[in-house]
Amino acid sequence: MMTKIQWEVLYRNLESCLIRFQLNYPNYKHVQQAVKDAARRKVDKAIDYARIYMEQNQEACDLVGDKASDNNGQPFNYDKFFNVEWFARDMSRFLKLMRDKRNSMTN
Repeated sequence: MMTKIQWEVLYRNLESCLIRFQLNYPNYKHVQQAVKDAARRKVDKAIDYARIYMEQNQEACDLVGDKASDNNGQPFNYDKFFNVEWFARDMSRFLKLMRDKRNSMTN
């Protein structure tokens, strides 16, 4: 079982991935090809790191599993979770869920 500190570390790591993604996504979508290619590599790298962090923590993966949903009952789709088109939305929702879980822990 993950401790509160482990959840906090994972939260910071995933939040960092989301920030890197969000900084590069506009260039990936809306600029010239040379800049777009570099931005795509950065976007993919942010998603790859997020996947690694998640897969190192089974409890976190369970929050995104087949029957998982956010606090509003919206389901997560693990296959789409790491897709460039869905990553920002789903990771933002997941970070909120993690924050609520971490805040509800006593230690």
